[in-house]
Amino acid sequence: MLAPWLSPSDPETVDAAVSDRIAGLLEELCDAAELDLRYFGTEAGPEEIVDTAVAQPLIVAFSLLGLAALDSAELEPRDTVFVGHSVGELAALAGSGVLTAYDAVALARARGVAMARCCQSTDGSMAALLGVDSEQAEEIAARAGLRVANHNGGGQVVVGGPRDRIVALASDPPPDVKVVAMSVAGAFHTELMADAREEFAAAVGKVEFADPHTFVLSSTDGEVRSSGFAETVVSAVTSPVRWDHCVQTLRKLGADHRVELPPAGTLSSMARRETPRPTLTKIVDPASAVNVGTNR
Repeated sequence: MLAPWLSPSDPETVDAAVSDRIAGLLEELCDAAELDLRYFGTEAGPEEIVDTAVAQPLIVAFSLLGLAALDSAELEPRDTVFVGHSVGELAALAGSGVLTAYDAVALARARGVAMARCCQSTDGSMAALLGVDSEQAEEIAARAGLRVANHNGGGQVVVGGPRDRIVALASDPPPDVKVVAMSVAGAFHTELMADAREEFAAAVGKVEFADPHTFVLSSTDGEVRSSGFAETVVSAVTSPVRWDHCVQTLRKLGADHRVELPPAGTLSSMARRETPRPTLTKIVDPASAVNVGTNR
């Protein structure tokens, strides 16, 4: 995961200044997370990084390394709209200047720890519903005693709740609906994370949120935000991700070139289901980030 960022393989494209910036930032983010992110990003096994207390700060740190490399692409702030899915919203807030990189990763660690603790005290899980729209998913979730957690668009909605109800739904899916049980530790973005929300709120209250220097969207409603970020990131812990609304806003803003920060892949896959399909660029290593400015 992090290996290409620790020793860039294309020194002709990625100059020493970019490599030094990435190395310095990674050192800072390890301090913020109070974790050896180098180890978890290179040597740790799947059973270690699946822990949400580790995965969340690692994901945000990884995204911010990509953003540091993107600085070399010299994109104009007015050309940029930031949006993040779930914990990725913290990286988006750092990209738009609302949070420092240090605070974004520190909050990701606090969020992950709080949610991991909540998972231990609640037996929750999640499942993807394929071939449904949001209204259909809400009806299915209500009948099954579950909550919609992610409106991803493109016919995919994720529901969450008590594990036994997820198992029951997957065992007896509604007609013409494919239900895929997910291998997750808990029912994220549902009321089962209420204790985590309160714990995370205490950490958020200690951090300063600045005004954004470019557009940034809220993952809970897809709207452009200029204030109220602390409340938004706290409420997001138990609120569904409205990625479908985020996509609608991106289209209204003319954001037809999407650049996915690392670990890239999931959001680009979802974007391929859009019509018309936007131009997609995945940042997979420092060279791909540096080249964004020339490939637009």
